[in-house]
Amino acid sequence: MPNIIRRPDFAGGGITVEEKAAMDAHAKMWIARAMRTDPIEPDKITATIKGLYRTANLAEPIVVIAPSPLVMALSYGFAAAIWYLRNGDATLQATHQATYQAIHWATLQATLQATSQATEQATYQATLQATSQATSTGDS
Repeated sequence: MPNIIRRPDFAGGGITVEEKAAMDAHAKMWIARAMRTDPIEPDKITATIKGLYRTANLAEPIVVIAPSPLVMALSYGFAAAIWYLRNGDATLQATHQATYQAIHWATLQATLQATSQATEQATYQATLQATSQATSTGDS
């Protein structure tokens, strides 16, 4: 059997038979709590859940109490679909905005660069032609 070590700063080497029995009892209790469908007191459970979130420094959740596991399953499905559609719409809008901004700035930059080059080339050609005509003696 491995050497079981228990200190305030460390636990190692497996668990004892007594610890295993205690863990099994604890797991059984929480599984029973998770699976129960007894009626609850909505005000108490809502306050307790929100209190746990506050204690953990988390944003309070929206607590929805369903009258049965079937209603909970159906409600969950509908809520998930609505949440997806809302976030999907927000994602679509954000993607559209980001794409618009990228295309807008890329087009603007390309247009400015092309306009600058065309203007520079046209000015150079016009200057060259005007200079040539001004300095020409007509003896060609």
